[in-house]
Amino acid sequence: MIRWFNPRWYYQEDVGAPARDIIKTELVEKYLEDDSNFAQPPGWTCDVLSTHTVDNTDIPWDIFLKEMMPSIQNFVDRFGSKHEEYSVVGTEMWANKYRKGMYQEAHTHPDRLCNLVGVYFYTLPKDSGTFLFYDEMYHPYKASGLEDVLHLPTSDSAEPQVKENEVILFPPHYLHHVTQSKTTEERLTISFNIHLEGKN
Repeated sequence: MIRWFNPRWYYQEDVGAPARDIIKTELVEKYLEDDSNFAQPPGWTCDVLSTHTVDNTDIPWDIFLKEMMPSIQNFVDRFGSKHEEYSVVGTEMWANKYRKGMYQEAHTHPDRLCNLVGVYFYTLPKDSGTFLFYDEMYHPYKASGLEDVLHLPTSDSAEPQVKENEVILFPPHYLHHVTQSKTTEERLTISFNIHLEGKN
């Protein structure tokens, strides 16, 4: 009998049209369409425009987190909480723009104040890059020779089949990456780090 352990997972859902409308009017049209709120972050080994290191405290990230809360609550309800009450604290939020040739390097979110990461896909044109999770244990497994012998499901990466207006949630230690955009249409995503904690 095959037994699996330490499973990997991610949660995915559409946030709904009302949330998209609020994000559009309160964040995108007022702030995120303006390139002056974006820069190529120093220290990132990639080619992407981001609000991450731009000093603009006017962007109302609290509105964005409020619109993500129903999806976060659905996620907790789906898996089941060990606590009657829990808190959700947004620790970081930022937007990324991808234009032709731009990509995001493979990375994790190593922050002791973050135990859940979210990515919201506002615009996702065809050929604008692919979001991938990587399994860093795949290559040692392949090198062992077992992959050549056994019919067990293995892969070096997993590709969530995301659509516009969907959010995915996953643990911060997952290695993830966005491949190079091949289109002139702009891709806009909003990422967020949160801390989920039981209260009792």
